Amino acid sequence: MSNTIKDILLGHAPQSINERHYVNRRTIKISEKVQQANTEIMEDFKFEKLAMILYLNMINFLSNKDKKTAERIILSELFQGQTLLEQHKKNNQIT
Repeated sequence: MSNTIKDILLGHAPQSINERHYVNRRTIKISEKVQQANTEIMEDFKFEKLAMILYLNMINFLSNKDKKTAERIILSELFQGQTLLEQHKKNNQIT
């Protein structure tokens, strides 16, 4: 990973004269490299798993009504908008 990409990830402003005047940080190529680096960092730190643990812990602070709404949203995401019955029918189809 280049120093330019590291600086962008850390939110640092360009320090060298070369970077301040000649490196365009808004190119598609640099944006793709920054996105790839962000993805690798999130995978290394198991961000998705940690975010789910945090979310589940936060549910404890919700009212029962809000918990039911959150549960419906989670199930919708898990089953890609299908109801439990639709998902069950899909999984039990005979081919």
